[in-house]
Amino acid sequence: MDFSRPWVLYFLLGLVPFLFLVFWAISRSRAGRRQFLGDRAYLVLGSRRSHDLDVVKGVLMAVILSLLLFALAGPRWGEVYEEDDVKGVQLMFLLDTSASMLAEDVKPNRLSMAKAIISSVLSHLRSDMVALVTFAGRAYVQCPLTLDHEAFAMFVEATEISPEMEQGTDLGAALTVAQEAISKSSVAGRLMVLMTDGEDHELQWEKVLGNLKKLNVTLFVIGVGALEGVPIPQRNEKGEVTGWKNDRQGQIVKTRLDEATLVRLAQETKGRYLRLDDATTIPQLLEVVKGLERRILGQQVNLRRIPRFQYPLALAILLLMMEMLLTRRKIQWRKKMR
Repeated sequence: MDFSRPWVLYFLLGLVPFLFLVFWAISRSRAGRRQFLGDRAYLVLGSRRSHDLDVVKGVLMAVILSLLLFALAGPRWGEVYEEDDVKGVQLMFLLDTSASMLAEDVKPNRLSMAKAIISSVLSHLRSDMVALVTFAGRAYVQCPLTLDHEAFAMFVEATEISPEMEQGTDLGAALTVAQEAISKSSVAGRLMVLMTDGEDHELQWEKVLGNLKKLNVTLFVIGVGALEGVPIPQRNEKGEVTGWKNDRQGQIVKTRLDEATLVRLAQETKGRYLRLDDATTIPQLLEVVKGLERRILGQQVNLRRIPRFQYPLALAILLLMMEMLLTRRKIQWRKKMR
């Protein structure tokens, strides 16, 4: 057995001072009557019986209050399986894992900050399907569309920079892989969240825009990084900076945020563009998610505990009626004695 509102049970502690006050009041009343009546008159007038009845009533009221609090706490026992419709949207995150995402123009670095944004947004979602696509020179579905947000969070946390042989940034490949994964369902609301610095080396993304429009996909683009160029640190196993990434000519590579490409991507899909250092990034993204049309994604079997509050409530009502009858009989008995 468990309770839907277990905190209500703490009010049961208040019954201890309640009983103390009841017995204190009965004792004071009894002592007051005995000051004006002898022992024989005290017995003839039924004061002792009245005192005993008051004790019973006091205890009965304490039991009634206990049962009412118990019912209010929401006792539950027994289990039943129920099938519930799950309504939501498809929300796919496209995360850039190219080497430029190691730049530290946002702390601790671009990739870590992007992952933190995804985790923060995930904590506000309830029944929406989520997926993760990582990309650099190639794109992969790291986590297909799922309602299991905990598993998705594990994939996000485990995401690292792509290996050296897959370096580069191909936005077209990322969008292609994402649309193939997201177009298998008839869900009306579809949102892709692209998180990248925008330095596309392949320039193939324009070919994918037509398909995204046909699928009614909204693209929310988050630009990661600063507009001015910054170097890409290289670290050893201890996490210490050992140098900077160089090109084939030995020159230090500098990476910067390419906003022009990202703004156009958002505009073409009637989406939005935001820079990662904007404090309103998460609220605006959540606003877009809430505004999307939701349809049934499937059915989910839930195990529900059966509420049983009616039993202590019914018993409390029965005891309350008994208390009222005891009071009535007492008054009628005392009238006869007069």
